[in-house]
Amino acid sequence: MILVTGAANNIGQELVQQLLSAGFSLKLTGSPNDDWSRWEKYSHQIQFVQSHILDVTEIYEIVKDVEAVFHCDTINEYQTVSYENRMKYNVEGTANIVNAMLYHGVKKIIFFSSLKAMISVPNKILDENSKADVNEWTTEFALSMILAEREIWRGSVEGLDVNIINCADILVNTTSGKNLYSEAIRNINRGKVEIYPSNIEYVVVKDVVNLSLKILHGNHWNASWLALGGSINPSRFYQLIANHSSSNWKPIMMQSHSVYFKRVKDFFKSVLKGKERTFRKANGKFLMTNFQFNNELTTQTFEMHWNSIENWIKQNLRK
Repeated sequence: MILVTGAANNIGQELVQQLLSAGFSLKLTGSPNDDWSRWEKYSHQIQFVQSHILDVTEIYEIVKDVEAVFHCDTINEYQTVSYENRMKYNVEGTANIVNAMLYHGVKKIIFFSSLKAMISVPNKILDENSKADVNEWTTEFALSMILAEREIWRGSVEGLDVNIINCADILVNTTSGKNLYSEAIRNINRGKVEIYPSNIEYVVVKDVVNLSLKILHGNHWNASWLALGGSINPSRFYQLIANHSSSNWKPIMMQSHSVYFKRVKDFFKSVLKGKERTFRKANGKFLMTNFQFNNELTTQTFEMHWNSIENWIKQNLRK
């Protein structure tokens, strides 16, 4: 039996579907509000567990009797939560899973992290061997994933077989929830879209899951891999999406001074209205900077054929 944490999220849904189609028995974790109806016909293969990864007692019970864990239950960068809650969920939640696995002798875990956790200096090409580097471009989300990865590597030192997949922004065909595509649709519908100099690094969700299954069946453990389908200029990205929408939109080209004023506005808004900061200095620096990635090792090792955004649009979107 395989455990999938966060089974109802963007990666989880595609992962569960492919694992079920391959005949695996699964244990799925999620919240009481998650919709499990899509998998009713597979009820003989599935155990549904309403749980919270911060509940140590629950996690220790859930991990028992599984052979491997796919851990994709993290709070992504598009979800607006407090710094403390994001850190607690992503880092402590991951630590709880690792500790439960060590306690029960469950050996294999595949963790879905983020490409942003690898960000280093702009003039350095980042690949599978690059180490996480906390610096001036490290956003709160990226930091939470860096620290979560350290919990995974701690598990490796203590005897687990681990793999980390550093995913680019994931393309999934849903406007519900928080993801790259749904955020793009919301921005386009507002009529004005802020365009930053940094490219959008993307990967189609099916490619991420295909890679994870190849990792599960392979012999390459205790390593990191890059799930990166391509890189695209933000203006072209939004135009491709807008071509399949009835909304007109206007690009707002962001400059250093406009990023500064946006950060200041966000600060005063948080002070006056008591809301969580959403645009700090590191967010601005990251969006104003281009980074270079090379995932040839992942591509060659697992014979990956990455889908382009044009193919994804052709296959998934309709006017």
